[in-house]
Amino acid sequence: MTDRPLFLTARINPAGGLQARSIDDAPAGAAELFSPDHWVDLAETARSGRFAAVFLADQPQLRLVSDQLPEYTVDPLLLAAVITSRVPEISVVVTASANYNQPYTLARQFASAHLLSDGRVGWNAVASLDPGVAANFGGPVVDHDHRYERAAEFLDLVHRLFGSWRYPWRTRDGWGEIDPVDWQGRYFAVAGPLNVPLPPYGPPVQVQAGGSPAGVDLAARFADVVYAIAHDRGYAADFRGRLRELAARHGRRDAPLVAPLINPVVVADEAQRQRATDDLVRSGGPIEEQVARLADRLGRRLDGLDLDEPIVIDDLESHRPGRPVPQGVAASLQDLVRRQRPTLKEALAASTTALIDTPERIAAYLIDWWRSGAADGFTINTIAGTDNLRDVVEQVVPLLQDKGVYPRAYPDTNLRANLGLG
Repeated sequence: MTDRPLFLTARINPAGGLQARSIDDAPAGAAELFSPDHWVDLAETARSGRFAAVFLADQPQLRLVSDQLPEYTVDPLLLAAVITSRVPEISVVVTASANYNQPYTLARQFASAHLLSDGRVGWNAVASLDPGVAANFGGPVVDHDHRYERAAEFLDLVHRLFGSWRYPWRTRDGWGEIDPVDWQGRYFAVAGPLNVPLPPYGPPVQVQAGGSPAGVDLAARFADVVYAIAHDRGYAADFRGRLRELAARHGRRDAPLVAPLINPVVVADEAQRQRATDDLVRSGGPIEEQVARLADRLGRRLDGLDLDEPIVIDDLESHRPGRPVPQGVAASLQDLVRRQRPTLKEALAASTTALIDTPERIAAYLIDWWRSGAADGFTINTIAGTDNLRDVVEQVVPLLQDKGVYPRAYPDTNLRANLGLG
């Protein structure tokens, strides 16, 4: 438990992270995904639940599969400008790669969006691993350690640029002070300073989601908030503790806040919960493809297992993944299966970080994780074709507010203050 209230953010990408959702699940067909009103409506819903921010993931590539929803469409930073101009109070966290951008350009874009929105745009930094993204920027995916070494230099440089022009906002006496940058590193050379001043409420909130040792170390150095994949409370608590220890070793006074990703589905009773679980698995596409994805994440062969058969992970043969799998996602899911021995069907549902239960039990789950030190907040995954975000806002948030653990109003006008960050 922290001295900060529990906070929520909402991931509002088209497929909500469940890429197999059908085009039929889109609010008014696929074209709705390109309408500003669609995104503004989602942000308004999150704002009515006093969510700290909406979160826009991104991979700059077009990946169309049959009739499935594309997960990434318009540029998220431009979309953030639309949302913050039309929806007050709520912030937008935008994903941008530290591998396929130039530090000065990205620093200027985020500093501008942050300043012009009164501090309501944050940056989720990723060290992209998808080969389809790499191909759009002229090269193959480099090895894991190289990607994170480059990302560390990128973030260090961008943060120095963010603070390089200190404008005297309170006194308006002259043009302020400049901190020289003159960066000469292994990967980048930038003279600086940035031509966008640092606002009085500080730099953009830094978010990160890496779960590998290198990713966790990067988060411990730079992140204000970490979007974690944690399928089990014990794993989440261990992750948060490890992150805080690393942050202290890097000389930080304030550790990053941890906001695990969950897919909440509100139901009335156990019978509805069972039906919703079956629907979630059924809507995930062909079972064979789902099992193949799960095998990649677990690193184990799942051939021949019945859907209702428990998975004993240490009894299964090793399996080499056929596609890139983020290390944090794999480690969390492996830990869950090892601890709980779910059936194959339960593991397929769990791999989506689904939380299918009554409003009371979902609220209790969130409070339990928060009080036990497993999480500071949560990232709610919107699920295409459902009202799960609105259900959380209308049925779960009031219960959190009644327990006194969640705000009834925004404390301030910018994301950094609303999260209780310095």
